[in-house]
Amino acid sequence: MLLPTMSWNALLMNKPVNIPVPEARGLAGLWSLPASATSWPAIVIASGSNYPKEGAIMAAMTERALAAGWAVLTFDWSYTTYGGSPSSSRKREKRELQAALDYLGSRPKIDRQRIVVAGKSLGSAVAYALFLDNLDLLGAALLTPVMRTPEGAERAYPGLSAQARPIHLLAGKSDPLNALPVMEAHLAGAGKQIVTTLIDGDHGLNVTRKKDETSQARNRANVAAGVRAVVRWLETLSAP
Repeated sequence: MLLPTMSWNALLMNKPVNIPVPEARGLAGLWSLPASATSWPAIVIASGSNYPKEGAIMAAMTERALAAGWAVLTFDWSYTTYGGSPSSSRKREKRELQAALDYLGSRPKIDRQRIVVAGKSLGSAVAYALFLDNLDLLGAALLTPVMRTPEGAERAYPGLSAQARPIHLLAGKSDPLNALPVMEAHLAGAGKQIVTTLIDGDHGLNVTRKKDETSQARNRANVAAGVRAVVRWLETLSAP
């Protein structure tokens, strides 16, 4: 569910766009732009394996980052739109996220020195891979990463603790897909460039499975708390 709109700060919000992908069908994306500034820092956010661009974390990130003056591009993987499953090698997802980055970088008024790549769950692993491949990216945000075992953490996020560019991890304390001791061990020795935000909640940052409005409001508030921490981090990156 979307948070209350902040469209007063938006020139463009959640405009459907088709992101071209070489030799493949395009990706369904949503494009949002702040209302002012001569150029904008920008963030592209990759969705999760079963978590679409309209999901609560994605929607909250869009609205909060937009209100902070960031252009935002979210999108769904091709298999989400056209059917199928994630590729076993993640090569297709890497091509698709690279296409989204290329699309974002080609838009007018985007500050190409201040582009951040982000992803939710599976998207966080793909975002990290693209972060390693694109040394001009300013930073990476790993939203609900997946680290169940030390081996899995190293496969998905190799050399994470040694990275010199800014990285923010947002994780739920009761996420069954992310073992906190494993994540903490994988981050051992990391410097100040890596920021971790731990909040209550599961893999969707939900604190309850109940469907009544009071419970859902608690979930939305928890998502908002986590997203606020990530956007505060973004603001430190975009500061003069």
